[in-house]
Amino acid sequence: MTTMNKVLLVMVGVLSVASVHSKVPLNKEYLTPEIKKLLDRTMGSDTSFKLGNWNINYPKSYITLHDLEISAPKAKDSATVNSMVKASVGKVIADYLYFDHAKDNAYYSIRVEKVGAVIDTTSDEERTRPEKKIKVDKLRPPIDNILKELFITKVELLLRDLRQKNEVAIPLVLNDILIKNLEVLPSGRNDLRYADISATGEIFDGVISLKGKMNPFHNPKVLDVDLKIENVSIVKLNPYLKKLGGVDATSGKISVYFESAVKGEMVEGYIKFVTKDAEMIKGWQEGQGFFKNLKENLLDLGFRLFNRKDDDDLVAGKIPFSGRVAQIKWDYWALFETLLKSALVEPLRGDVEKSVDLETL
Repeated sequence: MTTMNKVLLVMVGVLSVASVHSKVPLNKEYLTPEIKKLLDRTMGSDTSFKLGNWNINYPKSYITLHDLEISAPKAKDSATVNSMVKASVGKVIADYLYFDHAKDNAYYSIRVEKVGAVIDTTSDEERTRPEKKIKVDKLRPPIDNILKELFITKVELLLRDLRQKNEVAIPLVLNDILIKNLEVLPSGRNDLRYADISATGEIFDGVISLKGKMNPFHNPKVLDVDLKIENVSIVKLNPYLKKLGGVDATSGKISVYFESAVKGEMVEGYIKFVTKDAEMIKGWQEGQGFFKNLKENLLDLGFRLFNRKDDDDLVAGKIPFSGRVAQIKWDYWALFETLLKSALVEPLRGDVEKSVDLETL
């Protein structure tokens, strides 16, 4: 369950225990026993959750939460630093809109402001730890609860890999995240509804655009996403290029296009990249055995491909994938073919292809 879903469940718990009050302020870190029980069921006992204050506007029927902080797993002692996830939310406004008696549907709207998070790479020990989950798909309330709009103004993420000697961090900013018509804990009486999702963002001087549809509470889970990450500075990727292939970039831009559909345990999609004006230099030691020489020759081929000069100076590759979510199969031959086509014929077009269909998966 995602952090946002957990926060939504927390807000439902708050409404259930405090809806009769008007303008109810709470002191920092105060939690009712009911909310604590809800957090234990959804987040686990190793999660730290703090709430600055909140109030309910009655009869306008909206609740405002201020200064939320989430940390998971919780530090075992004061000397422990760098929890796996540390997140903060400045304000959450949850508004009950109306009830459709003809369809037994309740409609809500939620606005989230000032979201920030630091996400650390999990260690091997944490990765094997059994995950605690609440079976959301087994819950069947008497009515359908429809989240008419979930609007998140801005999310600032810092993704860190703490296992490296020199810490590697990826700054990611997402703006205007909008999810429309999301069923929260559906009753199961109505046909499957898809929620629409859209967002924009920035990463390493590049721009992000995301569109799709989903239903995380449906069983089986469904997701259909188109993602564009365009004009990212390759030079700013040097810390990762050094670790992956021992190379340095001196110039160039890269765009990545991702299209994927998930239904239950099955997935289908592709990742496509297009580089422009890319210049790279070697960063490894030569002449150290057969495999070193093999690596050198293969990367030399890649350098000649990326560093060639012509009118467009574009290089593009595409790698399709499919199969079960737990065992994805990657079509590396397709990647090889598209790279050769970039060198000998023409590169792929830089855009999503709309070739992945959720309905046919």
